[in-house]
Amino acid sequence: MKNPAGWVLGTPGSGKSFATKRELLNILLNYPNDEILVIDPESEYAVLARNFGGAVIKISLDTKTYFNPLDITLDYSGGDDDKSNESPIAFKTEFMFSLLDVILQKERSTGLTGAECTLVDLVLRRLYESYFSKPHSVMPTLMDFREELKKIQEPELQAEKENLLKIIGLYTTGSFNLFAHNTNVDVNNRFVVFDIKDLGDQIKTLGMLVVLDQIWNRVTSNRLMGRNTWIVVDEAHLLFNNQFSAQFLKSLWKRARKYGAICTGVTQNVGDLLDSEIASKMLDNSEYIMMLNQSPADRMKLGKILNISQNQLGYLSNAASGSGLLCAGNAIIPFDDKFPTNTKLYAMLTTKLEEVMELQGKNTAAVS
Repeated sequence: MKNPAGWVLGTPGSGKSFATKRELLNILLNYPNDEILVIDPESEYAVLARNFGGAVIKISLDTKTYFNPLDITLDYSGGDDDKSNESPIAFKTEFMFSLLDVILQKERSTGLTGAECTLVDLVLRRLYESYFSKPHSVMPTLMDFREELKKIQEPELQAEKENLLKIIGLYTTGSFNLFAHNTNVDVNNRFVVFDIKDLGDQIKTLGMLVVLDQIWNRVTSNRLMGRNTWIVVDEAHLLFNNQFSAQFLKSLWKRARKYGAICTGVTQNVGDLLDSEIASKMLDNSEYIMMLNQSPADRMKLGKILNISQNQLGYLSNAASGSGLLCAGNAIIPFDDKFPTNTKLYAMLTTKLEEVMELQGKNTAAVS
């Protein structure tokens, strides 16, 4: 397909997670050289990963697992798309706008102002110019960002400087300093699940952004080795809560195609997704959309965006778990996935509590 990026959409209990893991299973069995990277906000993919020799990285305030949001390489921005003249620093700055906007909205209910964007851009350029000019220098962190921010002397930016210093203190020297350290995780595995369930609502969106940034670094490395990367972002709607993080996700979604990466967004909050202009455009430009059971209001919105007839929309009304519509290119196909339930594979894929408890009694090894 011209744009292989996709979405899995459905109400709670419609079978989204099962369907997504079903597709990952196909990749694991049929494309042994490809990598799979999953952002997992609800600890739903760990069983599948462990049974296939994958790695599960738990990220929380109680762990010593660190990812540095300021990690950067010369290949970071991507050089062969429509932003080919953009430097790695410019693309990293776009990401940092997203990160800081999420922080600021949590702490003061408003995001970055224009003057604050100017300030952030200035600090990052100084940090990275110093980093790239010194061979074997240590990667800067949020702590270094804070120290560089303190040095800003421009009179017209002093008010913004003081505001930023007050707010990011919690995320550098305070209780939420999880992302203020150098990265200490180097996973050499073709199937990696980033489990962020224990981050809590306060910084879960922040965690998703940081992991997504780390995934992008991995994509650029895989591209140099000629390796495809499959990316799954579960609860993707969280990234559309503010303009900067939505724009960063859109930009990464677009770049991924030319880097041999296939992105899939998964969400049960279809209404929130459709309320975002950026998300709606991303849906409209995606050639693979799996739709399971939908609420009446969401059905109508999806039908309008994707040009689905009323007859076809009927397959999304009160659909059984695992049933719905698949939009693939110009084709719209009703499906009903009757996966055999008496198998070890089913035990790895299901997340229904009653089934997990029953299967644990029958086959502990398959669901451990």
